Amino acid sequence: MKNKHLLLFISLILLLYPINVFSYSQIWGSSGSDVFVVGGNTIRHYDGSTWSDMSSGTTEWLGGVWGSSGSDVFAVGGSGTILHYNGSTWSTMSSGTTNNLQGVWGSSGSDVFAVGGYFEERQIGRLHGTILHYNGSTWSTMLSGTTNYLLGVWGSSGSDVFAVGVSGTILHYNGSTWSTMSSGTKSYLRGVWGSSRNNVFAVGDGGTVLHYNGLTWSSIKIESVTTYNLNLSAICGSSRSDVFAVGFTIVYGSRGGNIYSNTTLHYNGLFWSANTIAGGPPGEYSYYLTDIWVSSSNDVFKVDSGGIIYHHTGPDTGPGGGLCPAQTVMGQNHLALNKIRTLRNEMFINTGLGKYYTARYYKHAFELSHIVANNEELKDKATDLIQRIMPAVETLLAKKETIIDEDTVQKSIEVIDGLKSQASPALEKDLTRLKQDIQNGVIFKTFKVRVQTDEH
Repeated sequence: MKNKHLLLFISLILLLYPINVFSYSQIWGSSGSDVFVVGGNTIRHYDGSTWSDMSSGTTEWLGGVWGSSGSDVFAVGGSGTILHYNGSTWSTMSSGTTNNLQGVWGSSGSDVFAVGGYFEERQIGRLHGTILHYNGSTWSTMLSGTTNYLLGVWGSSGSDVFAVGVSGTILHYNGSTWSTMSSGTKSYLRGVWGSSRNNVFAVGDGGTVLHYNGLTWSSIKIESVTTYNLNLSAICGSSRSDVFAVGFTIVYGSRGGNIYSNTTLHYNGLFWSANTIAGGPPGEYSYYLTDIWVSSSNDVFKVDSGGIIYHHTGPDTGPGGGLCPAQTVMGQNHLALNKIRTLRNEMFINTGLGKYYTARYYKHAFELSHIVANNEELKDKATDLIQRIMPAVETLLAKKETIIDEDTVQKSIEVIDGLKSQASPALEKDLTRLKQDIQNGVIFKTFKVRVQTDEH
């Protein structure tokens, strides 16, 4: 029985604490050209062109980083470690605790919160939640009201702060006291981020994604992604319609080390979808994604447990934030793309049918792009189709009477049939419905488009 408890204790340590001195735990920046990453006892800095090592001055592992500016940055970690960067050097701060600190966030340089916890060794596996506050001169311990280890913290202001942790723990600070919120889950919650006090997300194990609307937390089902055994480790965004989450699934484990399948999700304000930016295509790796920081939708940083930093820069590639099949056809800078995206944002997603097909389009984005990219004949047909429908796109945007000829409708059917011939069962099913809605006129009726027959 003693050995069983010892194994449980070791497992919990491995789960909660980053022990690889070369791994990265968290990343934060004041801008896309002023980014800090921490992990092990390492701190690195990106100046917009190159990454360089910084002297941390500690042998403790570091688990969190945040700053009010590039010259006022805090890093937290093991045994109560808190470091501060003043723009030139890192120095150690007195935290007043030996508990481990996992996350840090503040509303300003004089209003900073750090969260974490510790193990009670006499009760193997028992964890205790720790919250510290910095007022600009000293750190002090706050009454957390929980015995659960805390893994992340974020707030919309100094009087609206959320902390998340093990066993579905969510705490809220109203400027004077911390209170427990009902999360509806027992899963470990590892990250929390929001765009405002009534639009907050928390993510964690089992593919858990929770949303807070200012009143209650609710669970979000991600239809396009298999969330079984998916552990989401972090979440960040640039706005309420541009939110990313990263995580991993253990494909298989061995004494030689686990093999992971990494996942990035994106939320466009309407739905969540799989995303492939800044970290390569889906695959199996020896390391897992630990954190993400978003400067803008065109400037995203991710880090993994193997010490690799991924950086994506580029234009918007669709509401899923990932692959855009129309972009595969037309090329990145084609003017038609902007018009199609404007039509998507201003008209399609404002109707039930338009929202349905937009969601399916980006759900299958990776497969659609792959099919088109590897079939020149189909790509040519798709290019011709987009060019044919552009006049209709322009009149729709101008809110004028829109007419499309019967030949263009037939061309769209030919493209759909070409895609279906190479599609997976799931994509084929959605393409079949799209074909039916075109043939029976539902699509045109919904968007008030008149089909001109040869007789007219």
